[in-house]
Amino acid sequence: MNKSSLMVSRWFCAIALALSTPILSAAPQEPPLKCEVTHGAWCVARGIGEIKFVAHQNEQWNRWSLYDNYWKREVGVVLETPGCSDTVADRVELIKISPNVLWEGSRWKEAVISLRRDGTCELRLMVPLSDLNFVGKAASSLTGHIAACIAGRACTDNMLSAFAYKSLK
Repeated sequence: MNKSSLMVSRWFCAIALALSTPILSAAPQEPPLKCEVTHGAWCVARGIGEIKFVAHQNEQWNRWSLYDNYWKREVGVVLETPGCSDTVADRVELIKISPNVLWEGSRWKEAVISLRRDGTCELRLMVPLSDLNFVGKAASSLTGHIAACIAGRACTDNMLSAFAYKSLK
């Protein structure tokens, strides 16, 4: 093989290799989630819509009602023990599931999540059962916007959907 045919052969190999290599295009990425309200051991990520807070309901729980902009209705309630605002989470553990709880005259599906090993912080995630066709959507919206804030990690790296969605849908 002479020098010019060797160069042509290499050139064709380079073209063939380039054509056989898949082109990787960077798909547009969604912006990272950020917390809209951070409350010690947990946060509410942006995008949920309206958040209403009632402090120390019956001296055991703070109440956060979350309303979804898309669904135009309350998607759930987060009840937190007062100790949640004083520190960060050191665990995320689903400790109880109740499929039909009577609370404030209505029926709710509830998941209780512990965010502190010492027991000082628990969240009760509650989804209304008033419209059974809406329960899955409400559970997805609620758990997809609540995150645990663990020291050294971004809160939104710990979305509670991984722990509670299947229990609430």
